[in-house]
Amino acid sequence: KISHGRAVAIGMLMITRASEAHGLTEAGTYKRLYDLISSHGYQTEPDAPLEKLCEAARRDKKSGGSFIKLVYIPKIGEAAVMKVDFDELYDFYNV
Repeated sequence: KISHGRAVAIGMLMITRASEAHGLTEAGTYKRLYDLISSHGYQTEPDAPLEKLCEAARRDKKSGGSFIKLVYIPKIGEAAVMKVDFDELYDFYNV
């Protein structure tokens, strides 16, 4: 169990790191977000292994059947939504 704010901060970082690695987010966005979150004292890395986090994502309110909707930042000031199949979620994050 972790606080909602902590989970959101870590999730934002995970999604931004992965979406930047996949070319969906402008280069340098992850570092800017990381610097901002860490400067406020928030934890920046999850306490659980990626496998457990992907398993927990199946219970997230944004999941639907075999996929989850992830909100990502193409560039600062913009947001977009993508659907990722649970079968591909681990590979998406494991970059």
